[in-house]
Amino acid sequence: MAVLSERAVSAPEARAVLEKKASSEGATYEQKIALEHLKKHVKLSAEDAKKMWVELESAGRLTPEQIAQVINVLPQKPEEVKALFSKDRSLTDEEIARIIEAVKKFV
Repeated sequence: MAVLSERAVSAPEARAVLEKKASSEGATYEQKIALEHLKKHVKLSAEDAKKMWVELESAGRLTPEQIAQVINVLPQKPEEVKALFSKDRSLTDEEIARIIEAVKKFV
């Protein structure tokens, strides 16, 4: 199987893709295991994740990979946001507040 394109996706989006694949053409063993895990642990719907993605894009200077991390973890405290981005870069207090505000709208 050849890779045609690559992009960051959030866990809710991955769950939606795997659910569609499992219902239409059947999923592999690994995909079924991943889908089980996502069904147990993902809190947002794919639709809410897409809305949050758009909001986080406008909230600051986050990369698609960082936005996916925020959606997957749903940090609600400044310390949690700082922990997510401790290796990448430092965010301003204003950017951290906007991230937390965006998350709280959907949680």
